[in-house]
Amino acid sequence: MSGRRRRGAALTAALAWAWAEPGARADDAPPPTASATPAGSSAPTAPMPYTLDYDEGRPIPPGYRVSSTIREGPLIAGGVMYWTGYVTSVVAASIVSNSRCAGDRTVGCYYDGRNYYLLDIPLAGPFLGIAALHPEPAPLAGLIALGTLQVAGAALALTGLVVKKKVLVRDASLSAGPRALALSLRGAF
Repeated sequence: MSGRRRRGAALTAALAWAWAEPGARADDAPPPTASATPAGSSAPTAPMPYTLDYDEGRPIPPGYRVSSTIREGPLIAGGVMYWTGYVTSVVAASIVSNSRCAGDRTVGCYYDGRNYYLLDIPLAGPFLGIAALHPEPAPLAGLIALGTLQVAGAALALTGLVVKKKVLVRDASLSAGPRALALSLRGAF
């Protein structure tokens, strides 16, 4: 290897060593364990997570307070259910009305006295479609399924927003400290 390449490799290694996390260096001693700490001093602790699950009856750890938040699971599941039912209803109305009203370009085209654009109404559209379209048994089952999916999804999403979940939230703190060749400032409110 030439002298220029050796110097480049040495410089790269030196920079990698300088920018490495403090615990990532091979020449550093391993962190002390609880048995290796002198009496009266505390062992190093891992950073506290921002939120913890709250269990009734258990003591609240120091540095945390009880707070309430939305339930993300029901909110996401309900949103997916609602939008799946609604988009399917709109696409079905568009396909049926375009295939049956191909020559008529007016808004709200009626085919045999039937308005398929009722299916575009959120939540009530499939049920209004049942009343206005008088569908055969197979489309009737599809409209019932789409309407039920939309209503159940909206109810589940609303439940996720209204019924709160208790969690433990870390109290506000602000800390500053040196890191390898940099200064970091971190805060949580």
